[in-house]
Amino acid sequence: MPEQLFRKEASGKPFTPELVKYLSERFNTSISSAVIRCMHLDIHPLMVVFINNGIVRNWDKSSSWQYWIKDCTKIPPPSDSVALEYINADYDFIYTGIDKAQEISKSTWCALGKYDEDSDFYEYCIPTKQYKTIISVIWEK
Repeated sequence: MPEQLFRKEASGKPFTPELVKYLSERFNTSISSAVIRCMHLDIHPLMVVFINNGIVRNWDKSSSWQYWIKDCTKIPPPSDSVALEYINADYDFIYTGIDKAQEISKSTWCALGKYDEDSDFYEYCIPTKQYKTIISVIWEK
């Protein structure tokens, strides 16, 4: 995924599961790789969480992500997260099409400061049933 070409294909478009699918097909790579490339190139402010066997193992964020992330490693995902819905569904796909991006609150994954207000975010999960993993992508609405 050459940087210049990837930026050309992804820039100026809203981040959506459809964009990720397009990029993965365009560059003949996995959906997960396309998400990670978007994050590392900071094309969109994203937070990406890796979950294995129902536990958050690690997370990363693009450099333009400006929100304080809750301490969430080594514990299950938040109770109001889409990731937990997938875990409870035994990692089966529960959302399709435009419903893959589910609306959540900023406070689901982010800590709110004294003067912060909660706002609408999206969460898009990429489950892998065989390995009991989820890559959860979070971004602001």
